Amino acid sequence: MLPPKIVRAGVFIACVGGVPPALAGQVREAGVTPDQEVRVTAAEGRHLVEEALAQDQGKIVSLTLQPGANAFRVEGARVVLLATAQSGPLACPVRISGIPAIRTNLLVLTAPDITTTGMMCNGALDLLRQKSLEALASHPWDLAAHLAQASVRSTLPGPRLRVPGCLRPDQLLLRSVRAQAAFLAVRLTVLPRDAGEACG
Repeated sequence: MLPPKIVRAGVFIACVGGVPPALAGQVREAGVTPDQEVRVTAAEGRHLVEEALAQDQGKIVSLTLQPGANAFRVEGARVVLLATAQSGPLACPVRISGIPAIRTNLLVLTAPDITTTGMMCNGALDLLRQKSLEALASHPWDLAAHLAQASVRSTLPGPRLRVPGCLRPDQLLLRSVRAQAAFLAVRLTVLPRDAGEACG
């Protein structure tokens, strides 16, 4: 954290004749909100996954979460999804578990494991596993976009940040995620928005 005098000096220099690159970075960092933690409950996680998977229709294998509260849950360090993998007339229940992680500012599941039940579904598991993993990997969960929308739409389900005013997705930098007993804990930084940039 820079002392206030140094921050003010940096801003003054920027106004007068430009800031050396090293100081410019420090001045910008001085306006950054400290890291915050947002908790993603099972119901909120389900909403994020459904939002992502809804974009993946018409593929060889499509994934949809099964009805019920247990379709998204946290077990130890892993997230468990109960879904239906459908390929043509074949629809199989699948259990997908993985470790939550962050890739390119999106939430993903790493080290995934998929199982199914029934003779026909087990026979088709190799195809189901590969295509289900492709569907899951190609549609990560965009928590930053959701939090930005929630900042301007009070009717949108959580999670939401306790930050005054509205947010843009590019202001939210996801730092880390860990699975807790009943939720995902995501640490993130809220970056300042340039003057004149609107939300939404």
